[in-house]
Amino acid sequence: MGSLVFHKLPNGETTMIKRADMSDVEWSPAQVEQRRRMKEANRYARKAMANPSVRALYEKMAKKQHRQPYNLARSDYFKGIDRLAKKEPSPASSQIVAYGKSVLAKLTGR
Repeated sequence: MGSLVFHKLPNGETTMIKRADMSDVEWSPAQVEQRRRMKEANRYARKAMANPSVRALYEKMAKKQHRQPYNLARSDYFKGIDRLAKKEPSPASSQIVAYGKSVLAKLTGR
């Protein structure tokens, strides 16, 4: 069974094909680069699916678009969208902003 590949389709069907023998293929530089980018996209998608808040966001978006959350995350990587980089402000930074606003209000008389 090591030479067979199984795919589960979105409609629930499962397909089976023979694994392609790519051992003699000489990849072009463009193919090598694309394979590297695909690895990075998969790495990003795995990290996104491991983050509960980001995963919930992708699940919500994927449901609306009738897509799989993992695939949506992977395509976001290729579009340059990094939803993992968005960080929530820490409580300390919120307090600093509030303090700054109060000082500004005192200085301006508002």
